[in-house]
Amino acid sequence: MTMRVQQLSLLSERLKPIIEGEWDFNGADTTYLTHGIHPYPARMIPQIANRLITRYSNDGNLIFDPFCGSGTVLCESVLNNRDAVGIDLNPLARLIARVKTTAIPPKELGDLVNKTIELVKSPDRPNRLRDSIQIGVDVGFWFKPKVARDLQFVSSVLESFSDHAQFHDLLKVAFSVTVREVSNTRNGEFKLYRIPEEKLKNHDPDAKDVFLRHLHAISKRCADFHEHMRGISAKAQVFESDARVFGLDESADLIVTSPPYGDSRTTVAYGQFSRLASEWLGFKEAGSLDRRSLGGMTNSRKIPELKTLQETLARVESKDKERVKDVSNFFVDMYCCMERMHSSLRTGGKAAIVIGDRTVKGFRIPNGDIIIEMGKDVGFSLASRFNRKIPSKTMPSKNSPSNVTGETGSTILGEHIIVLEK
Repeated sequence: MTMRVQQLSLLSERLKPIIEGEWDFNGADTTYLTHGIHPYPARMIPQIANRLITRYSNDGNLIFDPFCGSGTVLCESVLNNRDAVGIDLNPLARLIARVKTTAIPPKELGDLVNKTIELVKSPDRPNRLRDSIQIGVDVGFWFKPKVARDLQFVSSVLESFSDHAQFHDLLKVAFSVTVREVSNTRNGEFKLYRIPEEKLKNHDPDAKDVFLRHLHAISKRCADFHEHMRGISAKAQVFESDARVFGLDESADLIVTSPPYGDSRTTVAYGQFSRLASEWLGFKEAGSLDRRSLGGMTNSRKIPELKTLQETLARVESKDKERVKDVSNFFVDMYCCMERMHSSLRTGGKAAIVIGDRTVKGFRIPNGDIIIEMGKDVGFSLASRFNRKIPSKTMPSKNSPSNVTGETGSTILGEHIIVLEK
């Protein structure tokens, strides 16, 4: 059996639900290889990305993801020998995506990991540490004093590898996961909520040990990814840009993407999820990320005259004249993204968009239907539409659709896979 056949055989086992023709992928391993290096909210599961890529593109094609997040689509693209380009506003997401799609030779990786372990386990070097820790959040509120000091020490170790760009990024990912685990935030939350005082007393993590544990786990995944990439020349590129303005000038063969389902305040707060790690890593723009995301600010363009969209906005406005502005801003921004997607594809290319419905003020927002309307309005035709349940996508099933603190309700009701053709 050749190396390439062995690689495909291993992947086929991990992607078994695809062979059985399912879209839900209940029980599927969604964290194989580098897909499991860092949690990320609303992450498209690799099984969906893989199926769309292999069904609608060929070896050597160019795949584009204008909302690449932590890089699921990019990773599946290169594993299937397709070059890939991804953009995202979130610097932490771009960091994870770069590491997820980078193959570092195992010997080099092992030597660098061993050197890192030696430095982390060495005695503190006071000359390397500042007297006070200055980041853009209240350190004392979000971290216990010893935890903050240990994080500062580990951060100083990371600086020792600044000349090894790829490994330096890997260390940053391990550090990011560590920051989230050892902080005073509640487990399982994407928004920033502090652990209750009565539970905070027993919260006493060792940041250095936690970092080394994650470094070992991530390094192993990256070494496995390197093995699967043997004989594959495809590369992924990750850029900082905005899907409302960025395009590839008709050079993409396929778009596979999962855009936000609504504004960040009431769906997925990517900025809040990333905030603590981003501050430690020096990504200062994370504090304004949710405001700069789709629907975060008023767009000067008029709302498109689309039947389903206008009916939806009218229903929301009948309940809340202020809330409808947020919904309208989101869809104006989304329309701009649809225009850019259309201009990025070659003639005959397809755009596969994975998006879920949500509720606002008790009304269902039919995102799937609206995306199809927008697609047709900018020049696409509908090729296929599939529906799926969401058993294994990192999404909040409850949030505050009423936008009232403490009030929750179902926000994400289902998910659609819309395939459009240029």
